[in-house]
Amino acid sequence: MSSSADPPGGTVKRQRRRFHLDEYQWLAGLLVCHMVFAAVWALFWFGALQPLDLLAYDAGVRARSDMAARDDRIVAIGFDEADIQRYGYPLSDRVLADLLAKLADGGAAAIGVDIYRDLPVPPGTEALNDLVAGNPTITWVYLLGTGDRLAVRAQPTALAQGQVGFADLPLDPDDTLRRALLFAATEAMDGYSLSFGVVATYLAQNGHDIVEAESLPGAMQLGDAVFAPLRPRDGAYAGVDAGGYQMLLDFAVGRRPFDTYTVADVLDGKVPAEAFAGRIVFVGAMAASVKDDFVTPLSTDTEPERRMYGVLGHAQVASQILRAGLDGAELPHFADERLEIFWLWLCAIVGGVAAYYARSLQVFLPALIAGFGVQIGLWLWALLHMMWLPVAPGAIAYVASAALFSAYLANAERIKRRLLARMFNSHVSERVAKELWRNRDAFQDHGKPLPQRLTATVMFTDINGFTPVSERLSAEELMDWLNDYMGRMADLVLERRGIIDKFIGDAVMAVFGVPVPHDSEAEIAADAQAGLDCAFAMERVLRQMNRELTKRGLPEIKISIGLYTGELIAGSLGSTARMEYTVIGDTVNTAARLEAYASKEVKTPPGWDSPCRIVIGAATWDLLAGKYQGVEVGEIKLKGKDTLIKAYLMTGRGEAEETRAAAE
Repeated sequence: MSSSADPPGGTVKRQRRRFHLDEYQWLAGLLVCHMVFAAVWALFWFGALQPLDLLAYDAGVRARSDMAARDDRIVAIGFDEADIQRYGYPLSDRVLADLLAKLADGGAAAIGVDIYRDLPVPPGTEALNDLVAGNPTITWVYLLGTGDRLAVRAQPTALAQGQVGFADLPLDPDDTLRRALLFAATEAMDGYSLSFGVVATYLAQNGHDIVEAESLPGAMQLGDAVFAPLRPRDGAYAGVDAGGYQMLLDFAVGRRPFDTYTVADVLDGKVPAEAFAGRIVFVGAMAASVKDDFVTPLSTDTEPERRMYGVLGHAQVASQILRAGLDGAELPHFADERLEIFWLWLCAIVGGVAAYYARSLQVFLPALIAGFGVQIGLWLWALLHMMWLPVAPGAIAYVASAALFSAYLANAERIKRRLLARMFNSHVSERVAKELWRNRDAFQDHGKPLPQRLTATVMFTDINGFTPVSERLSAEELMDWLNDYMGRMADLVLERRGIIDKFIGDAVMAVFGVPVPHDSEAEIAADAQAGLDCAFAMERVLRQMNRELTKRGLPEIKISIGLYTGELIAGSLGSTARMEYTVIGDTVNTAARLEAYASKEVKTPPGWDSPCRIVIGAATWDLLAGKYQGVEVGEIKLKGKDTLIKAYLMTGRGEAEETRAAAE
C-alpha cells in the first residue's frame, strides 16, 4: 500500500537484511573472549599470575589496615641491641628467669617465650627450670623438623610438661609472611603453634574454650567464629602448600598494635607490674643482628622498619584469633572456585563487549580504564569485607579480550574500508564517503554492496559534436581539453553528494541518492534537486570554461543532460578481479534516452544561447514543486520504450532559487 512518503512509481521495496559479515563479528568476539578466558585461566591455574595477585593483596591489606589500632590484651617484650650489649647473647638462663618471674608476679595470664633454649645457658639454669615447672601459664617455643627429629627442641622443663608450641611460620614463594600455621603433625611431634598455645591458656583463664565447629567438621570454633582451614587454591593461591591447619593473616590492626617494652625496661622496674596483669605477654628477639624477622604485607620500602620481628608475628596471630572469637571481627574468607571461574569468564566477555561498542580510540580507552577501575573497586570492596578474590586474572582477561577483539575489529574495518574505497574511489565526495562508512552495514555484505531496490535520480551528460572536435585536435590537446571538462563536471557532482557511476568516453553518468538508500519523499526530492542543481551548475561552469577555451583558440563545449528519478537496482557487477558498483534498471535507461533526446531532438526556444540542454522526466519535475522553470516538450516516445514519457526542457530556477543562486 502506498503512502504520502512513497516515491514516484510506487512503494520502495525494502530489502530483507541479509546475514552479512558484521553478524559474524559477535561469533568472532565470543571466540576471542573464550580463548582469552581459557588462556588466562590456565595461567592462573598453574600459578603464573599468583605473584601479581600477592602484590595486589599486599596493597589491599595496607589500604585496609588500621595502623593506629591497638590490642590491649597483648604485650610484647623484646631484647634489642642495647639489651644484647648489656646482658650478652644468648640471654642467660638467669636473665630469662628474672624476666619471667617479673611477668608472673605482675599477673600475666599467658606467657609465650619465642627464644630457643634447648640447651642450658648458665648461670641460672636451675632457677629457670623451677620457675617453668611452677608456672603453667608459660609456653616455650620449639622448631619443627623433618622425620622423627625436631629442628630445635623446647626448653626441657616446658617440653616435659607439654607447655610448648612451635615457632614455624609458613612463608609464601616470595618469602612473605601472609599465613599462620596453627596445628601441625610430624613424626616427631603433633602440636600447635606458640601463638595458639598462648591463646588457649589465656582463654582457659577467662572461661572460654576452643571447640570443634559443628557447621564445619574438622574446623575449630571460638564463640561464633569458625576458623576454616586454608585450602591450596583459596583466594589467589594456585596450589600453595596448605599442610597442617593454616589461617590467612589479616594484619587488620597494623604493624605495631601492642604495648612493647625491652628486657632492660622490665628488669630495671621501669614498667609497672600492673602492665602485665591479665594480659598475654610474648617475649622474643627485637634485634636486627638476631635475624628473626619477616617481610609482611605491611612492609614497604619507604618505612625505616620494613620487616616484622618474629615475636610480633606470633602476637599478630594471637590477636587475630582473639578479635574473631571474642570481638566478632570478620575472618578472611574466599569465594567458591566456581564463582571465581564465572567471574573470570564474565570479565573476558565484558571486555569483548566493551571493544565491540567502543570502536573509536576516544571511547575505547576511557571504557577500558573504566572497566578496569570497576574491577579494582569490586576487588577492594570485597577485600575490605575480608573476602580475598583473585584480581589479576579478571583484569588481564578484561584488558586482553578488549584489546584483541578491538584489534580484530580494527583489522576487519581496515579490510572493509579498503574494499569500500576500491569500489568508490574517486566516485564520491569525502562527506559521502563518511556517510557510506557510517551506514556500511545497511548495504555492504562480505566487502561488496548488497543489491538494493531504491529510488534515486540518474544523470547522463554528453558532449555535443565530440567527433568533429576530436578530429580537429591533436591527441594531447584532446586529452587535456577532455580531462579539464571531466574534472570540473565530476567536482560539481561530488559537491552535491552525488556519485560518479562511470565515464563513458566523453559522457558522464552520475547518480544522486545512492549507495545509502533514501526512503522518504523529502529525501528523494532532495536528491532530485541536487541532480538538477548540479546540471545548472554545469551550465554556469561551462559558460566560464568556454570563455577560457575561446581565448586559447580551442573549441567550446556544449553538452546535453538527461535526468530521471525512479526505482532502480544498485549493486556490484563484475568478477573478483574487477568489480564495479553501479545502478541498473528502467530509470537508468530512461535518463540515458532523455539525454539523447536533449542532444538531437529537443526544440529550444528562440534566442537560446545556453551551452547546456537539460531535459528531465515528469517524475523528477513533479518532485521539485515549481522550484525550477521549464518548458514542457510534451509526451515523447523514447528509443526502446513503448510508453510515452512527459519531458521538460529546463530553462532556469524558480524565483526563490534564482535569488539564492545569485547570492552564491
